[in-house]
Order: sequence, then C-alpha cells, then structure tokens
Amino acid sequence: MFADDVVIFASYADLSILFHNLNNRLLSAGDWYARNLLSLNEKKCQYKLFSRSGSQKIEQFSLYLNDRVLKRLDQFKYLGIIFDENLSFREHVKTVSLKIS
Repeated sequence: MFADDVVIFASYADLSILFHNLNNRLLSAGDWYARNLLSLNEKKCQYKLFSRSGSQKIEQFSLYLNDRVLKRLDQFKYLGIIFDENLSFREHVKTVSLKIS
C-alpha cells in the first residue's frame, strides 16, 4: 500500500538546525510507514525551501529519506497553488491569467 501527498512543514532561522530536524522527522516518518506496512516512493519525494533572504547557502545541506537524497524544487503546485522560493506567486498568477483569458 502506498501513501500519497504527504506534506511536512518546518520552520527555523538556522538552516543547519532546520535540515537536522527535518532529517530526523523523515527518519521517524519512514519508520512509521514501515511499521504500518505503508510504502513511500522515494523517487517521488521532493522538498521546497522558502526563504525571505537568499543569504544562507543551501547547497551544503541535503534531506534524506531511506538513505536517498531528496530533490529540491524551485517551485511546486500544492492544492492548486503554485509556490516559488520567495512566495511571490508570479507563476501562479501568470498561469491563472492564461487560463481565464
């Protein structure tokens, strides 16, 4: 059995602490899924980082699920809304504008 559309939200000013906490949550989530006979498709698991300032270097951090590095997205669609890294919603507005014109 597979679990779909799981979202984990976390917030912290320090990226190293944020990634450490998220990796711990992902490890716990993976254990929970295994205990409950559920599977996650690691190939489909991705993450998105939102930031008010791009000053911190994200390239030095990674998230893992079952020892697999997760892909970081530039933008993603969730509940019909397109989110980008700066939460500008430009792409979402553009997409909606094209649909209604």
